[in-house]
Amino acid sequence: MRIIRVVSGLLAFGFAHFTVVASFQTVDQPLRETKFDKDLIAGSVGVGASISLSNGRQIVRNKAGSWFVGFDSETGPHLAVARETRSEGRHFETTLDLNQLLGIASAESEGLSMAIDSHDNLHLVWGTEEGLFHSWCFVGEENGYTRVSERAGWKTTLGSGALEKVAEAGARLGDLAVAPDGGLWLAFSRRGSIVVARYEGGWKFAEAAGPLSRWAVVSEPPDHEDYEIRQIEEGCRDPVLEIDGDGTLHLAFAHRWEVYYSQSRDGKRWTARPPKQPRPEIGGWDSPFATAERVAYAHAFSPSMVLVQGRPLVAYQFEGMVDLDPHNPEFMRERWNGVASVGYAYREEAGWRRDYLYKSREIMVKRLPPGEGHWKEGDSNYRKPRMDQWSEVFLADEEQWRPVLGTDRFGIPWAVWNDTTRRYNYFSRWLGEGFDERREWRGAFYGLSKHSTMEKHAPPGSSELGTLVLAADRIYFCRMPVASIDPAQDRYTQVLDLLEFSAAHNIRTGLTQFRRHPSSPIFGSNPDRSAWDGSRVVGGVRYEPETGVYRMFYGGSGPKNWEAEDGDVTNGFNGYAESLDGIHFERKNLGLVEFRGNKENNIYYGIQYFEDPDETDPARRFKGFITNSNKAYLKELGKEGRILYAYSGDSLHWTVAEDITDQAPTSDHGAGPSYKDPYDFPERRYKSTHRAYNLTGRALGMSYSAELLGPWKGFEDVLDYYDPYENPPHIVKVRSGWLIFEAGGGIGEDQVYGGGVRLEDSVYLLQYAPVYFDGRYSTAFAISRDGLNFYRIKNGENSLPPSGAGNWDSGIIQGGAFVDQGDEKWFYYSGSPWHHNTMVRPGGKRALTGGIFGRPEAFVGIATVRNHAWTFAALSDPLVEGTLDTLPIQIGRGSERRLLLNIDGIGDQGQIEVELLDSKTGVPIPGFERSDCRPIAAGLDVPVAWRGGERLSDVHCGQVIIRFYFSGIQSKLHAFRFSD
Repeated sequence: MRIIRVVSGLLAFGFAHFTVVASFQTVDQPLRETKFDKDLIAGSVGVGASISLSNGRQIVRNKAGSWFVGFDSETGPHLAVARETRSEGRHFETTLDLNQLLGIASAESEGLSMAIDSHDNLHLVWGTEEGLFHSWCFVGEENGYTRVSERAGWKTTLGSGALEKVAEAGARLGDLAVAPDGGLWLAFSRRGSIVVARYEGGWKFAEAAGPLSRWAVVSEPPDHEDYEIRQIEEGCRDPVLEIDGDGTLHLAFAHRWEVYYSQSRDGKRWTARPPKQPRPEIGGWDSPFATAERVAYAHAFSPSMVLVQGRPLVAYQFEGMVDLDPHNPEFMRERWNGVASVGYAYREEAGWRRDYLYKSREIMVKRLPPGEGHWKEGDSNYRKPRMDQWSEVFLADEEQWRPVLGTDRFGIPWAVWNDTTRRYNYFSRWLGEGFDERREWRGAFYGLSKHSTMEKHAPPGSSELGTLVLAADRIYFCRMPVASIDPAQDRYTQVLDLLEFSAAHNIRTGLTQFRRHPSSPIFGSNPDRSAWDGSRVVGGVRYEPETGVYRMFYGGSGPKNWEAEDGDVTNGFNGYAESLDGIHFERKNLGLVEFRGNKENNIYYGIQYFEDPDETDPARRFKGFITNSNKAYLKELGKEGRILYAYSGDSLHWTVAEDITDQAPTSDHGAGPSYKDPYDFPERRYKSTHRAYNLTGRALGMSYSAELLGPWKGFEDVLDYYDPYENPPHIVKVRSGWLIFEAGGGIGEDQVYGGGVRLEDSVYLLQYAPVYFDGRYSTAFAISRDGLNFYRIKNGENSLPPSGAGNWDSGIIQGGAFVDQGDEKWFYYSGSPWHHNTMVRPGGKRALTGGIFGRPEAFVGIATVRNHAWTFAALSDPLVEGTLDTLPIQIGRGSERRLLLNIDGIGDQGQIEVELLDSKTGVPIPGFERSDCRPIAAGLDVPVAWRGGERLSDVHCGQVIIRFYFSGIQSKLHAFRFSD
């Protein structure tokens, strides 16, 4: 049973005013839908699922591209399979309980790891209290993936039975790997020693490192006043193993709270590189092990490792020995024990270079403390829902956990890890000398654990990396897109998140700052203060090249809003104006909507719509939904409370076609189609981005449908952050779409007020309005590579921040629309000196949405930005040269394409030169070296020419890397493309 209370009124979305039906729900059987449901591995629920290791061996693929995902549980190891490479968690077959399948008594497993050899044999190794076990199954050929569900398909190295014990009780699995010759290697810890094993007619074992003794002060709890000094023995643990192309074994492991490294050719004799500058006068300066190098000093543990051109790269947990609870009275003291961060070390010729993957910071967090909520009136912890006062704001420390490394098709390392404070899974990529900035990959999760993992090695040609996240005792699978560059495509490759680049030296990236047009503001309130829009206006512009007309669609309000002491907004409307130059606009009479007894005005009914790029009928160019945010329009149509589909040729005059109330997306501000997505799954062809909520307040939601008229799907309930499937969900307004973007992942963000998604160069771009803790809005930038998982570019920075104190746009910046002007885009935005909830009446009472002591005037202005230049790459240190390398690029035979650059700052203070490298050797191609590059000027599409030619057909190499050389303080690269 669902009980709904309807509260009618007016709210402001941005600055425009819409009629809203807000509903609060009480549900006897509470719904718990989230965007993560599509990613859920179904058989992971209710079995005590876990991912205990950081070795990245829980996801593999066979040659056919089928996914195999493994995890531990309280009943034993589990295996799930998805046949298609393009899969989500929902596509996986029900997971197999391997204990049941193989006829073994149910027992908790730990450390399940997998590898596939060159013959498509899937090897599984896991641990229990009784020891370590191994089994394998051939998963090759067309239907090979189905064999894992048949007991007869599972074998042992001995050739008999389905299961073999590799090590006795007390062994803890660390890793497994397949050598180039097909041999299977294991690494595990036992009684403080690191043991490496290989099957050679039987399992052969060798110790790689053993426990060490040291003198220590040992005290007795609880007061630790009594102590003694004695020798203690400390063991090794958590080994991870990689094997390079010539068969050399690379081993990293933890001892105490430090990480060590060793290597071996045969698994028996282990060696370490002696320190370049030994310090015999300093005890333990390099390593206490004769055959292992110190990778990281205290407090480092839980290593993960990959190889970069044969050199080990190790990521590790740094600090985090104590779980911090900001609501614990001991929090201020316990945080001194060390906040959980993540680090890495890379083995260079001169030694190990160490740094943070990400160093945790103290942040403001907005949410409810554990055990508090507003689930039902009458509960002791009930809080009345109110979007700006729903939660508490408190200090907390970001806690980063358990980094895992994997490599993509190009051999480039990626790292993933969890931030349990922000509730996100993060990633970063290796760029030759260090990791790029941290980016939120997926979130915000409910009940997020410390553990996630990623595919260790993506197969050749793969356009993704598999990832797993453990949250709320459930396993979630997702494919992380891996970019590529195709010279045959007509698109710009922009700097953005650097996914199309493989290495960077002395390079920084940034957001291109929008420039305010000198004519701004270009449009304001009606000079006639008694007019319906005599107080404030906000809006956007669309340019019609066929007529040469700039068409402004704006929202406004008039004297009732400006003069009402109670702050009520009762006359918010939408208006229309035109311009021939995009700067000087004139209000145009439409005769569509009655206002104060006549229709002689420029008011129109605004609905949520999109422009259909595939529509051939000009009369149906625009398609949208008339929703409860258009209450007056529905009343005029005699369809109050309904949701209607309509189409139009000009987005002013609408033809109502169909009632779709039971098939439509929902939001308290109305939801309509936003764009057509040609890349996502067919069932998500149409998408609606709209207002949603969580405990931080306003956010962005997304609904989807295979057909424009529905049924629309994708709804999100706000669950308890700490115990989402035991405690009831939080009471919210109308259920909105999947929560695709919220403030918890943003630096300093309080809420996300609004935003719009558009496709450009095959990338999903999101220009959004973060609300900060002082109530100001800005314009910031995020992107997505899959249309669902959005992450911020230059988190904490803005493309267009509020201007200086006293200016017309010093409080709020909110986007309207972009208009292409050739080499640049004009960004029509709305601005105001007001900022959210900061205007009060005498006596301190807050004006909610209007009134003379409420919001002051708002205007429309223009900011400009270079086309295809949302971001840039430039020198970190302008006194030193820098380089930026692309991914390997396959050149088609006989291609007549040429390279064009979108660059800026070229001249006396900056220069960019281009070189082509053979991707296999890294050696410059004769005739296309840096010294062969002709001088390059600044511009949007600047052709590059070398002494050897300017067309790809002149380059006698099948696969190249483009290297950009930067010099000077002003040189910037925004993008490049190929053209005939």
